[in-house]
Amino acid sequence: MMSQVCSYATESMKQSSVDSIAVRAAWTSNRSRRNRHAMAPQGVSQFIMTRTPPAARAAFEILGLDHVVLRVADAARMTRFYCAVLGCNVERESRELGLTQLRAGQSLLDLVAVDGALGRKGGRAAGAEGRNLDHLCLRIEPFDEAGLIAHLVSHGIAVGEIKTRYGADGFGPSLYIGDPEGNIVELKGAPGA
Repeated sequence: MMSQVCSYATESMKQSSVDSIAVRAAWTSNRSRRNRHAMAPQGVSQFIMTRTPPAARAAFEILGLDHVVLRVADAARMTRFYCAVLGCNVERESRELGLTQLRAGQSLLDLVAVDGALGRKGGRAAGAEGRNLDHLCLRIEPFDEAGLIAHLVSHGIAVGEIKTRYGADGFGPSLYIGDPEGNIVELKGAPGA
């Protein structure tokens, strides 16, 4: 299926250890099971995707994101934010480790207190000059712009610009917010939402 909608990139890219494929934004109506090959927004011309050669592929398939771990200075405050504002639920806690595991859809978001047994192994907490990660993205439904903005503002959250961005399910609306410790969280809607 990919060969029907992809064309090979330059010769130099083909000769590398990884096949490089230039994917045209005007993808055909040949869509995958979750619409990830839907039409790109206007102004997006092409993407470069890499594909590992068949012989070098792993003996397993990645099914999805299992969990993300954030090292936090104030676990209670972060738990309140992710539960009250973003709708996660506490699934499991280990006070002796300083670990709180939150259910985020099919995945977990682990909060590790920097002063706990696990957290001390990682050094200081993240700050303005060094974040835990660039951002994490939570796929949400529904993506009702007015309702979403009203909810976030009611919690005192500054809301970023809503734009169409690409994610695991294809192009869809998204916005960025910050959590209480400065981690960036993208909230992403379904393609065509």
